Amino acid sequence: MRLFPENRSVLDQLRAQGYPLGVISNHHDGLLDVLKFHGPDQVFDSVTSSQEVGAEKPSPAVFERALKRAGCSLDEALHVGNSLRADVEGAQACGLCAVWLNRDGRLGATTARTIQTLNELVPIVQQLAGPDAS
Repeated sequence: MRLFPENRSVLDQLRAQGYPLGVISNHHDGLLDVLKFHGPDQVFDSVTSSQEVGAEKPSPAVFERALKRAGCSLDEALHVGNSLRADVEGAQACGLCAVWLNRDGRLGATTARTIQTLNELVPIVQQLAGPDAS
């Protein structure tokens, strides 16, 4: 697992704007250790791993557990992921808005917004939140 150069600054910016942040991962229970090693563990309000749920993305159970843990509804959440099938299609099947982080420009058909870097995420979040968001 590696962090891309813009990850921390984008996460910090979203956090400063008042957006709660969470991780949903098909990684094992050692995910917290991995996050601590790379430093962004203080940025996230919640972490949900597939191992604790007993199912992997794209299973709805993983997304539902993460939403419950975050205390937010479908219409308040945005899922960003790098797997078209597991992240985007899984999130959309649950009724979540999804963004595909397609760093390599892979081919794939989706109705989700597609970005190549997290720097492109901030304007999307602001647009989805609307002018009255605080």
